[in-house]
Amino acid sequence: MISPLFSATSRLETLGNRYIFKPVGLTATSFKILTALRQTPTTPSTLLTSVDCLKSNLSQRLHTLENKGLIRRLAHKHDTDRRQVFFQLTENGRRILRQAEAHARHVSLSFEKRFTKKELEQHKTFFTKLLALLAEKETALEKHFHTDHHPTVSRR
Repeated sequence: MISPLFSATSRLETLGNRYIFKPVGLTATSFKILTALRQTPTTPSTLLTSVDCLKSNLSQRLHTLENKGLIRRLAHKHDTDRRQVFFQLTENGRRILRQAEAHARHVSLSFEKRFTKKELEQHKTFFTKLLALLAEKETALEKHFHTDHHPTVSRR
């Protein structure tokens, strides 16, 4: 069961990057960051949780998105901690996000046509539950190992 899930998610991300996000100059991770910033300025630590990527990858993506003019860095939002940094979506970032979403809707409609309404609901229910279980297990693993990063696996 796990192997087909990993294969499908990896394949979906590859296809998404190639056909949805790359045409508008994004990656799947960049898209998730822009989506997370849509409503309100957010801190990198909050983004790290919502985007679900490594800290170094997030820092690199934020830098790239800032250089492209899609997000802007805001100085401290609270006077109590001047080190606190927030990021905000720019108008250009909103425009690119809308383009990517429109493209994603077009592509996903072609996938959705291949499934019945019942199958789509079952998939949605399954993946919603799976994501909740993964979050629960990740929290348990973090508590067990007292770490917030992924250990490197030795390859021999």
